Amino acid sequence: MQDHCLIIDQGTTNTRATLINPQLRPLHSVSVACAPEHLPGERWEQDPDTLWQAVLTVMQRVVTESGLGVERIAGLGITNQRETTVLWDADTGQAVHPALTWQDRRTETQCNEWRQAGHEEDIRARTGLLLDPQFSAGKLHWLFRHHPELQTRARQGRLRFGTIDSFLLWRLTAGQVHATDATNASRTLLYNLTRQQWDTELLDFFDLAPSLLPQLHNSASAFGLVDPQWLGTRIPVLSMIGDQQASLLGHGCISDGDVKATYGRGCFALVNSGARPVFSQNRLLTTLAYQLPGETCYALEGSVVTAGSVVDWLEEDLNLVTDRHHLAALAETVPLEQTEIMVPAFTGLGAPYWEQHVRGAVFGLTRDTRIRHLVAAALRSVAYQTEDMLKAMRYDNIHVACLHVDGGDLTQQWFLQSLSDLTGIKVITGDTAAITARGTAMLCGLQLGWFDNLHTAAALCGEGPVYQPRIDEALRDRLLRGWDDAVRRIQAPA
Repeated sequence: MQDHCLIIDQGTTNTRATLINPQLRPLHSVSVACAPEHLPGERWEQDPDTLWQAVLTVMQRVVTESGLGVERIAGLGITNQRETTVLWDADTGQAVHPALTWQDRRTETQCNEWRQAGHEEDIRARTGLLLDPQFSAGKLHWLFRHHPELQTRARQGRLRFGTIDSFLLWRLTAGQVHATDATNASRTLLYNLTRQQWDTELLDFFDLAPSLLPQLHNSASAFGLVDPQWLGTRIPVLSMIGDQQASLLGHGCISDGDVKATYGRGCFALVNSGARPVFSQNRLLTTLAYQLPGETCYALEGSVVTAGSVVDWLEEDLNLVTDRHHLAALAETVPLEQTEIMVPAFTGLGAPYWEQHVRGAVFGLTRDTRIRHLVAAALRSVAYQTEDMLKAMRYDNIHVACLHVDGGDLTQQWFLQSLSDLTGIKVITGDTAAITARGTAMLCGLQLGWFDNLHTAAALCGEGPVYQPRIDEALRDRLLRGWDDAVRRIQAPA
C-alpha cells in the first residue's frame, strides 16, 4: 500500500525530509544543517554538492528511521529556498560555480544602474518583481560577466540553470529532467506573469541563452521519476513549489485575502490575491502562489530583511544572552510603551521601503535602559516591520483580517502577543511544525487523488494557539507613530 508522500524541504540553513500521510499529518522528519557561507561584501554562497548530499542523507534516513518502507511512498515533493541560483554542466550535472543564494547582494551596483537607466518599471510590469539583487537573473548576468568562459559554454548549450528545485530534480532523475514549477520561475526576473511563460525580451535584456532555462510545469505535475540508485525504487516527483508559497498552502490560505508570515532569518509575508495578478502601488512584489491545471493563483509578497537574525545578533554578536530561549523571559518584563525603539536595518530595509543603504539605529535610550530593554526593542522591531507590510497590503485594497504565522525562534508566546497588539489583528499559529512540508504534500495529494481540490485539502489544516489584540487603538496608533518616526529618521540624509 502506497500511503505517504516524501517531502524534501531544502531551506537556507537546513535540509529536511518529512513523511506525510493522506490526512496531512507528519509521520517522521529528519533534518541536517547546511548554512550558507558569508563572504565579504554581503556575498552568500552554498556548495550545490553539499546541498545534494544533504538531500540524499535526509531522504535515506527518514525512510530508515521511520520503519515505513520505501514501497509505501506514493510520491515525492520538493519545496525550496527561492531565487538561489545554480549553474551546472549539461552533460555531467556538476555545478560550475557555488550557488549564489537569495541573500547575496553582489549585484547591487548593477541593479542600481539598471534602475537609474529606467528599466525597473517595464521589468516590474512583466514579472511583478523589482530590480533587486535577491532575484536570479541579475545573479546569472553577474556570473557570465565575471566568468566569460561560462558565458561561452552557455551559448554553446552546454550549461543549465535552475533554482534549487530544478537542480535537485535534475540530480534525483539522474539528469533526465530539467524543469521547474511556475512559483519558482516567478522569482527569477525572467518569467512573464500575465503570459505565464519565459519572457524572451528579458532573456535578451539580461543576455542569457534560452537553452539555460528549465521547462515550465504546474506546481502539481508529473515531473519525472527518482532514479532507483537513490532510494532503491522509482518514485514519481509530483509537486514542486517555492517554500514561502508552500507555507501559504500549508496554513490553508487558499482564499482571497488570506495572509501568512514565516519568521526565519528574515520574514516573508504573502497574501493570496486570487486569480488575477495585483500590481502593488506600495512596493510589494507580485508573484505566483501556485499553479494547477486551469487554475492560477497569485499573491502579493513583502519581506523583512532582519527578523530572526536579530536574535543571532543579540546572542552571538553582542553576547547579551547565553541562551536565546531566555530572550522572551527578558523581554516580557518590559512594557509595550518602552521608550527604546530599534530599527535593525543591518543590511537595509525590505518591503515596503526597499532601501538597502540605510543603516540601523536605536532611539530613546536613557540611563534606565538595560539589556532587557534592548532585547525587547529588538524583538518588537520585527512586529513593527510586519505591520509595515500589512499596512502596504491594506493600501493595495486587500482586507487583512488575521495573520497566520510559522517559523523558528520568534514564534514564542510573548512575541506573538506583541505581534497581535501592534498589528491590531488576530494572530493564528499553525498546528504543526511541518507547515511548509504540508503545503507541498497538498499538491502531491492532488496528483495522487487524495483530494478532489485544494479546498478539500485545506480543510485538514488545523490551527494552533490564537492571539488577540489586548491594547486599545489609541495606544497602538501612538506606538506605530513612534516607529514611523524612527524609520524616517534613518532614511533622512546625513
